[in-house]
Amino acid sequence: MLLRLDSIGIKIDLGDNVRIKIGELLVSLLFIFNGSAMILTEYYKIKGHPVYPWVPYMILLVGIGIPVLAWFLRSPKRNQEDKQ
Repeated sequence: MLLRLDSIGIKIDLGDNVRIKIGELLVSLLFIFNGSAMILTEYYKIKGHPVYPWVPYMILLVGIGIPVLAWFLRSPKRNQEDKQ
């Protein structure tokens, strides 16, 4: 699949070699934004319920870990070992 934005001259190849999918990236950015906002504002609540102060750090780490894990699990070397 090739995503073309010819009006601004951007071509993005979303072929089989994509290691991080757009949905994973968006969820990751959501976790990173939510965790960092809670840390910076020191507002330790989720939907009005208080949480421990370490919870925003865990949310931030999950947001960072999602693309790293997706990149690692979809690496070509790992896929070659699974096929053998």
